[in-house]
Amino acid sequence: MAWSMWARRLAVGAAALACLCTGGIARADSQPMLGVNMQGVDFLTPSSGFEILSLVTHPPAPRLYRTSDGGKHWIALPLQIHAQPPVSGDMALPTAVSFASARRGALLVTGSPGACQNGFAVDTTTNGGQTWQTAGWFLGADGPTALAAAAGGPAWVINGGCAGTTLTLYAEASGRMAPLHRFVLPAAKLGAAGVVTAVSLQRLPSGEAIVVAAYGGGASAPVLQGYASSDHGATWRSFAVGGAQLKGQVSALGFDGTGKGLALVGTAGGAGTLYRTSDGGKDWSVVAGGSFAAHGVQSITWANSRVVYVLSGNRLWQSSNAGASWQQITQHWPS
Repeated sequence: MAWSMWARRLAVGAAALACLCTGGIARADSQPMLGVNMQGVDFLTPSSGFEILSLVTHPPAPRLYRTSDGGKHWIALPLQIHAQPPVSGDMALPTAVSFASARRGALLVTGSPGACQNGFAVDTTTNGGQTWQTAGWFLGADGPTALAAAAGGPAWVINGGCAGTTLTLYAEASGRMAPLHRFVLPAAKLGAAGVVTAVSLQRLPSGEAIVVAAYGGGASAPVLQGYASSDHGATWRSFAVGGAQLKGQVSALGFDGTGKGLALVGTAGGAGTLYRTSDGGKDWSVVAGGSFAAHGVQSITWANSRVVYVLSGNRLWQSSNAGASWQQITQHWPS
C-alpha cells in the first residue's frame, strides 16, 4: 500500500521556481526579512532543518542556513555554487534544498525563473554543507520541480517539463543528471488533465519512494495522480489520489508518505487557500489560520507524520498536528 510508507522529504510547488518575494537579513521578529527571497526549507526532524535564501542583489547572492531548534535560530553554512548555466548571461540560483541526513544533502540550481528550456543542475554535499560538488547542467526542462536527496544513493529531481503533461525523474549519475523514468497519466485521465502544476516527491532509505502530481485545475477540479516505487526507482506503479474537492489550480503540494498531505489551491500567481488531507486525498478540508492565502507557499516539508513546516511569503510556519493549526516561527538570523 503506497500510503503505508513514512517519509519526510521536501515538496516544492510550481511557484518555487518563479517566486520573487519581498522580505530582510538581520531581523529577529515576526516580520518578513527585507532584501531577501526565501527559496526553500527542509527539516530532517522537528528541530533540525536547512533553509536556502538569496539576497536581492544583482546577481542574487544565495545563502544556506541550518537550525537545530525548530527554525528559531539559524547559523550560516559555506556555500559556493559550482553549477553554471550554459546560456550566456544567465544566472545560477538555488531554488530548493533537500537533506537526507545531517551530512548528505542537495541543492536544486536553476537558470532565470520562467525562462523555459533553461534547465537545472544539482549541487551535492556529503559533509553537512561544508563543501559542494555539481552534478552538471541538464538543458531542456523547466516547470514544477521537486528535489530529494538520499542517505545512500544519488539525488533525484522530478520535473514537469516546459508546460508539459509528462513528468520526468532525473538521477545523479557520474557527475551529471540523467533521465531515470518518465511518468505518463493513465489513459482514462488524460482527457481531463492539463499541464503539471505541482509535484511532491518523498524517498526512504529502504528504496521506497512516492510521487504525487497535480494536473490542470482552474474552473474544474485538478487531476491528482500518485506513483510509487519500492526498488529505488527501477519500477513504478500508479495509484489514485482524490482531488474532487479542490476547485482551482494546485500551485504547491506536499505529502508525508502516510496519506497526510497539503495542497495550496488558487491562482497561477501562487496565492490561494491551503487544504489538508489525512486519508490520501479522499477528503480535503480548508486550513484555518496562517496567511497562506495572501502570500502563497514556496515549499512544504514534513519533519515526521505530525510536524510539518510551510515557507510562505518569507515567513516560516509550523504545525504539530499534521496541518490542522499553525504558528509562525520567529526566526533569528546571524548579522
